[in-house]
Amino acid sequence: MHVAGPSTRNEARERERGYRDAMQSAGLSPQVLDVANDWSSVSGYRAGEMAEPATFTAVFVSNDELVLGFINAMERRGRRAPGDFSIVGVDDMPAAAYFSPPLTTMRLDFRALGFATFKMLHHQILTGERA
Repeated sequence: MHVAGPSTRNEARERERGYRDAMQSAGLSPQVLDVANDWSSVSGYRAGEMAEPATFTAVFVSNDELVLGFINAMERRGRRAPGDFSIVGVDDMPAAAYFSPPLTTMRLDFRALGFATFKMLHHQILTGERA
C-alpha cells in the first residue's frame, strides 16, 4: 500500500507514480491511500485510521512525518511495524533514527539532483535538444 502525500505537490505525485510503476512491473495491483492534504503526522494518522489492515503487509509512505502518524494510528488499532507490516518512508528526517524501532527511510540527494538538472538544462540550452 502507498500512503500518498498531498496531490498538489509534484514530489508527492512522482512518488506515487514510482510506486505504481514498481507495483505494476512486479505484476501486483497498486493500492493507494490518498487522504493527506499536507505532509504532517496528523494526515498520516488519518491515513492510518482509514487504512484496512487486512489488505496490506507493506506500506510505502510519501514522507517520514506521515509515517509517524500512520504507525501511531496502526498501533492504536493493534497492528505494529515491523511485526504485522513493513513500512518505509522518504526524506530521512533526523528524528527517523529515534522511531521505535528506527524507521527505514530513503534519503534523497537534492544536491546531486540539482546538479543533474542543471547539466540537462545546460545541454538543452547549448544544443537546442530536448531530453
